[in-house]
Amino acid sequence: MANANLKGKLTELLERVTGPLAVEIWNIEIVRQKDTSELRVFLDKEGGISLDDLEKASRQFEAELDGSEIMQDSYTLIVSSPGMDRSLLTDAHYGRYVGAPVEVSLFKQFEGRKKFPAVLGERTRTVTAFKPIDRDSLEKSGEELAVPNEMISKVNLMVVI
Repeated sequence: MANANLKGKLTELLERVTGPLAVEIWNIEIVRQKDTSELRVFLDKEGGISLDDLEKASRQFEAELDGSEIMQDSYTLIVSSPGMDRSLLTDAHYGRYVGAPVEVSLFKQFEGRKKFPAVLGERTRTVTAFKPIDRDSLEKSGEELAVPNEMISKVNLMVVI
C-alpha cells in the first residue's frame, strides 16, 4: 500500500478515537526499518496536550489498530506531542500561527535566503508571506517575502524563551 494511501486510511481510522478525546491528529509518520515499522502519531489539543491525553489515545489507538488490518507488517506505535518547535504541515496549521516566529527552510535560495527566522504571515494557495527577523532580538531584518509554496521545504515554530 502506498505511503500516502496508508496514511489516509490510518487518519480515517484514528479520527474515530480523537473526536471523543477532544484531540487532533497533527501528523502521522510511518518510518520503515529493516524488520518492522514505527507508526508515529502526533497529537495536539486546544490549550496543550497532557501525558494523560497521550496515554488514553495510545491505548485506544492500539485497540483500533489491532481490530483492523491496515498495518499488515510488524510495527511499534509511538504517540507523542508535535513539540514546541512543531512543523507546520497544513493550511490550518499555518493559519493558526500567523504572527508567530518561525524557522523557514527553502529547497533553494529565494531573494538571497535559504534558511532564516521570520514572522509568519498569511498563506494563500500559491505563496506564503514571511517577515524576516533577527534570531536573537526578533526585530525585523528585511522586507516581507512572498515565497512560492513549492519552494518551502519546512516551516517550524521557533522556540522563544
